[in-house]
Amino acid sequence: MALPIFGHLHLLAPIPHQALHKLSNRLGPLIHIFLGSVPCVVVSSPEMAKEFLKTHESSFSNRPHMAAVDYLTYGSADFSFAPYGPYWKFMKKLCMSELLGGRTLDQLLPVRHEELSSFIYLMLNKAKANEAVDVGAALMNATNNVISRMSMGQSCSADEGEADGIRKLVKAVAELTGKFNLSDFIWFCKNLDLQGFGKRLKEVRDQFDTMMERIIKEHQEE
Repeated sequence: MALPIFGHLHLLAPIPHQALHKLSNRLGPLIHIFLGSVPCVVVSSPEMAKEFLKTHESSFSNRPHMAAVDYLTYGSADFSFAPYGPYWKFMKKLCMSELLGGRTLDQLLPVRHEELSSFIYLMLNKAKANEAVDVGAALMNATNNVISRMSMGQSCSADEGEADGIRKLVKAVAELTGKFNLSDFIWFCKNLDLQGFGKRLKEVRDQFDTMMERIIKEHQEE
């Protein structure tokens, strides 16, 4: 029997997908549960997955609403979390035609080659000097440079200080949007900041806005 407030959250183990797998073995490939006050459907077979992801795709294509994402993206106005509809379709068309289209990718191939070469030279120089290197950080730096040069025409992490700031910002966003937030699942916690996310979210969004304002201003001046 489900708890009146927390729904079936008590059925989830520290590794949720394993707990859901055990439930599906016992109850079948299609389960309706409540994570707190949020209704959820658990699909555990290829046949059922096809029904949800293909046959009835338009009814189940939205990402779940999360308070942290909603705040950081000004009401889920970005491409990744925008609800399925005319705005999402417009954003998808814009991204595919201006950023991810074949013609654009071909034109920006030299950019990717340059950043890959810079990464390889960095690894070689560190090896020759017998110096330690954080490969993960270097790869993120290279990835940031590729994305920023492709989308904005300039490298956002040209110096190590700025690169480190961007890495920390990306890490903070990933942590805040990936943490369990009571306000997302328990209805009476919706307007309460019991876990103290509010202050951190404001800091991260302000930092991101400051970075984007600087980039936009530089483009306008050019």
